[in-house]
Amino acid sequence: MTTSPAQSLCNTKYFAIWFFPSVILIVSFADVLFYGKRPGISVAVFSSLLWILLALNQPQAIRTTRLTLPILLTFGALFQASIETSFSNILVIASLLFIGMGEVFYSQLQPTWARWTESVIALLKAPGRWPWLVRTWSLPSDLDDGKSRDQITTWTWIFQILLPAALVLVPFILLLGSGNAIIGLWLRQGWDVITHWLQMIEFPEFKRILFWLAVATLGLAFLRPSTAPASRGFWNRKPPVVAAPDTNRLRHWRALVMLIATNVLFLAANTTDAVYLWRNAELPKGVSFSDFLHSGVNSLTITVLLSAFVIVLIFEKDQGSFDARSILGLSLVWILQDLFLVSSVLLRLKLYVGAYQLSTLRVYVCFFLLLVSTGFVLLAFYILKHKSFRWLFFSNVIATFILFYTVQFTDTSGWVADYNVRQWELNPGKALDVPYLSSLGPSAWPALLKVAASKTHYYSEAGLAHCA
Repeated sequence: MTTSPAQSLCNTKYFAIWFFPSVILIVSFADVLFYGKRPGISVAVFSSLLWILLALNQPQAIRTTRLTLPILLTFGALFQASIETSFSNILVIASLLFIGMGEVFYSQLQPTWARWTESVIALLKAPGRWPWLVRTWSLPSDLDDGKSRDQITTWTWIFQILLPAALVLVPFILLLGSGNAIIGLWLRQGWDVITHWLQMIEFPEFKRILFWLAVATLGLAFLRPSTAPASRGFWNRKPPVVAAPDTNRLRHWRALVMLIATNVLFLAANTTDAVYLWRNAELPKGVSFSDFLHSGVNSLTITVLLSAFVIVLIFEKDQGSFDARSILGLSLVWILQDLFLVSSVLLRLKLYVGAYQLSTLRVYVCFFLLLVSTGFVLLAFYILKHKSFRWLFFSNVIATFILFYTVQFTDTSGWVADYNVRQWELNPGKALDVPYLSSLGPSAWPALLKVAASKTHYYSEAGLAHCA
């Protein structure tokens, strides 16, 4: 781990001068910016504070050229956060912070993603590092210095003398207080003073204290994360390979039968979609159109993700599958069927939007399905070009980051409001969910103004929502 100049001081000086003031600053900013408030420009302010503290804590490591691109991307994300904050924007900023943390504290790890994942692991390990903090703070690090050794010996000697005395005094005081009226009166008067003083203090509510502890733990992870492992952790190793059968022929047939069975199953599912969804044929008795639409979005999305995992498992388990034309062909057919299944999910969403209007969640589902489709294209390239699993993983990570980085600049709420009002204007008899549009914030106001100016039964509701 990179050591800052401040950390070359003894631990007591380092913690007193730098660490604890930094953690208090982080907690204070978080309390003022976030507690009981909706995130907005506060995200940009708080993230900027973390980057500044990271630079001050590790001034030499922060100058590495590997941080140039993350810092530039962070400027763009922080600028967008100062305009409008969204989930994708927060996720991008957090990801860039983890990247910066990994490049600063774990620069010796290879490959690149080992540094980034180690920063995530450090955050997960942070709650258990409080005992380390107490132990490190209590003992100076320069034990070779004679003065420090004398200080340790002196304070240990005093502590060993005073603690037993205090423990013995407590029961004696209680006993004497009950047997001696004057001492009892003094104790009661002293207790009344203490309780009166405590009642005058406004203690923060319990959930606020938990919030402070969570933010302080974040500061502990960000300023003094756990050291990198001596050997590569399990999260940095290649995915485990399942033990293969004794013969290549058995491996081939096992994968072949699996692919044939799954392709037949997917063909049956896609055929029903083609007949009852794409051609709008009459559904069998006992199946409503609403159930047929609604049940597909979640379950089919999970299905395509699971199928991608199985395909990767087949090729990672047996590298000979890349050369087997039958396995290769069936895998590509399965990928095409998955893409058709994704298109069926999109059609379900389109029909749902036509019946129940558009929502930001449905827009984000479309973005997610676009990402899934991109993943299947990358999976096909991985099979055809004999790429490694690491290439496939990082390609999907980069695609995910590009999507979230792009989405943070989009006005999704405005799109939803404009689309719903435009569809309502084309079909005035259709219901319009004005309360939902009002919940989308300022981006929906122009659309609400159109509704308010329409002089329909929605106009007063839309006007009040806009004024609110």
